[in-house]
Amino acid sequence: MSIRFPNVFSCTGRSLLFDEPDPVDFRALAGPGVPADLIERLVARRFVVTTSQVESTTSAQHSIRFAETIVKVPVHWGGEDFLFPVVTFVDNEHSLIRGYLLGFHKVFAAPQAGTDGLVLQAGDLALDLRAEPGPADWASPDIPPEHGYPFLLWTDYSLAPGVSSHGYRRLTTESYTRHSVSAMRPAHPEQRIAGRQVTARMMYEIRDSFVLTGSVPAQVEAHA
Repeated sequence: MSIRFPNVFSCTGRSLLFDEPDPVDFRALAGPGVPADLIERLVARRFVVTTSQVESTTSAQHSIRFAETIVKVPVHWGGEDFLFPVVTFVDNEHSLIRGYLLGFHKVFAAPQAGTDGLVLQAGDLALDLRAEPGPADWASPDIPPEHGYPFLLWTDYSLAPGVSSHGYRRLTTESYTRHSVSAMRPAHPEQRIAGRQVTARMMYEIRDSFVLTGSVPAQVEAHA
């Protein structure tokens, strides 16, 4: 199957926001080769986990469906706020390959069968993003500011002449449309992430669509 940008995405993503009293250490979850200047920032009280059901094209002729779960840690660098996707669990090999080339640390792992892709156990993570029936106790538009931060990605590969990338990147997208936002109550607020028991402070689900056009170098300063 071909992978050629641009790719059109249609997503339903359910997110948990965490704001812990004590920082959680995510450094062991990061992919090998991530620079030390970034690794040292991956100890955080506040972070987001998103599980998405995705349909996307991989070329003008091909499309895929997959489930993925991303652990995202906010980092402030070079005067700008980013989300660093520490690790992504995905159940489709084409998404894994595409994500790696873009700079995501993707691991092949399928969610638990019969849970609509909302339950995942992998390594030091045990996640359950199922929701209680009924409305949540907060207004739907009040999603956390971290949700709007751009991804900061890291690439380091040289596969063949003209097929290489080294350095920080950010995704480039266009035609973003947010179709709906729903506030939810987590059925299981307690989750296990990076070997720690943590408590979700907020759950929300967003349906959106966009066109992924690729990535560009991210201009960040090591100690900003």
